[in-house]
Formats: sequence, structure tokens, C-alpha cells
Amino acid sequence: MKGEDKDFIQKHILLRDFERQNLADSKTLISLGRYLEEKKLCGRVPVQSFIDAPEKEVKDICSKEGLHVSGNLCLSKSSMIVYDVESTFKMKGCEVLNVSKQQDHKVVVACDKVGNKCIPVHYQAKINVIPKGGPCTK
Repeated sequence: MKGEDKDFIQKHILLRDFERQNLADSKTLISLGRYLEEKKLCGRVPVQSFIDAPEKEVKDICSKEGLHVSGNLCLSKSSMIVYDVESTFKMKGCEVLNVSKQQDHKVVVACDKVGNKCIPVHYQAKINVIPKGGPCTK
């Protein structure tokens, strides 16, 4: 796995199960805090967005399975769940301040060719876009 690929996956795809029914539950927040701390993501940006979808489905956005928007931006054909997580690093570890869930959200990512594959390299915050209609291929 290339560095850019692994970097995007770590920063934007949830790789661990956690309680998704009650996002304000203290156990959920503690579990997410540990996850962010382990991955060195705590407080990295004011709001960290995580896509709750299989890795392959997210990577497929940068193929004929995605829709070209403009430049290197591509849109998922299907809706995905995205969690926005606010966190800060405190003396006792990572503290998750807020978690919000967005449903029925088509995901926009920037795609670049790395080696011989086109992969997602940047998550684009939720924006209203109209795809140009063609598949996302490079």
C-alpha cells in the first residue's frame, strides 16, 4: 500500500467499530478518543471527517464507479455516512468534544494517480456539486 493511500485511509475511513447509536455516550467518546490518539489524529484539524464505508467502496470513487465533478474531484454514486469529530489533546489524552453524523451524504474526494492506480488523497468537505456526468477516471 502506498503512503498516500494509507494516509487517506487512516485520516478519513473508520477502521474500528464503535457504538454508533448514542454518539454522546461517554464510553463512545472515550473509545473514539483512544482511536484518534492511537492514529495520531487527535486535534489534527478542528473537525475531522470519517467516512463509514468499506475501504474498497471509498477507493472506487476514483474509478468508473465515481462521477467526475471537476479537476481531480470525484463524487460517490451512492450515499455514505460521514462522522464529523471535534477533538483536542489534553494532559490526560484525547478528548472528543463533539460527534455529529451526516446521513445520505454523497462523498467528494480528490483523486490522484499514485503508481498505476487512481486513489483518493483528500476528503472534500460536504459541498453541493453537479457532476459533469462522466465516470471518474484518469
